[in-house]
Amino acid sequence: MLGRYVNRAVDAQSRWSKPFGDFNHRWLSALFHPIRPIQNFLNGTWLGHPVHAALTDVPIGALTVSIVADLIGQHVVADVSMLVGVLAMVAAAVTGLADYTEVDGTARNRATVHATVMVITLVLYTVSLLIRSGNPPDRLPVANVGERDGEITSLASESLTKLEEPILVHIESDQLRGLTFGHLPYEL
Repeated sequence: MLGRYVNRAVDAQSRWSKPFGDFNHRWLSALFHPIRPIQNFLNGTWLGHPVHAALTDVPIGALTVSIVADLIGQHVVADVSMLVGVLAMVAAAVTGLADYTEVDGTARNRATVHATVMVITLVLYTVSLLIRSGNPPDRLPVANVGERDGEITSLASESLTKLEEPILVHIESDQLRGLTFGHLPYEL
């Protein structure tokens, strides 16, 4: 049932996906058909199974590991698994482009929508990877509420990573005027 809704939503994109797909099919065919042995290798002819379908599992797994590793504070593992995921997405994209030259009609429209969504996803993950490459000292934001009776009230990520019990403080709205998260000021 869900598959029918997804298919209808994807098929509703044919207004833009058909001309965009035809354009992509022309240049990809011009690229891959002269180098047929490479296209056959990327299609998985030698394997007897499409390589694209097998490769798509790698980024799904690697990016899932990245999310879980970030949640448990293993940032190096998260960074490495995200790098593996992005590289696997590129490999899956290349094999998908080789497959793309062999599809027509509704399958091409669906492949165009799929490829467009995946390219946007690849760009977003690449940007995330570039942000991570700066190796920020703290992944979780630090909230400095302000000074009260000579004492600074703050919630630092160190207390979260050590699994210490957080202290709940009632804060009036006028006390939030100086609230900052990391280097980003927050104004009411």
